[in-house]
Amino acid sequence: MSEEKNWEDIIAIIKNIQSSCYAYLSTETIDAVTHYVDSDEYEMAAEGLLIDVMELEQLPDDFKKEDCLKLARLCNLDKEIVFCPDFWEQLNAFCSVKHIAEIVAPN
Repeated sequence: MSEEKNWEDIIAIIKNIQSSCYAYLSTETIDAVTHYVDSDEYEMAAEGLLIDVMELEQLPDDFKKEDCLKLARLCNLDKEIVFCPDFWEQLNAFCSVKHIAEIVAPN
C-alpha cells in the first residue's frame, strides 16, 4: 500500500521556497506556481518552481538547498516528472554544489 502524501507539508515547503526566492523569481514563475497550487497540482508546482530556482543566477544567503531535495522527494519527483526529463539529476547536482563549496571554502 502506498504512503499518503502530506499535502500540508508540501504546500508549506513550496510557499517557503517561493517566498525565500521571491525577489529573484519571474512573475511568470510565481503565477505558474500559484496556479498549480490553487489547482491542487502540487507536484507540477514543485517541479516548475525547482526548475526555475535551479536556473537563478543568485539565491538568498540563507537559502536551504536541502529543502529542494525534501520537496522533490515528498512529491516523488525522483520517480515521476513532468517538465524536465533529467530533473532529478539536475536537482542533485544543484544541491551538491552548496556542500562542495562548504568543504573547500577557505575560512
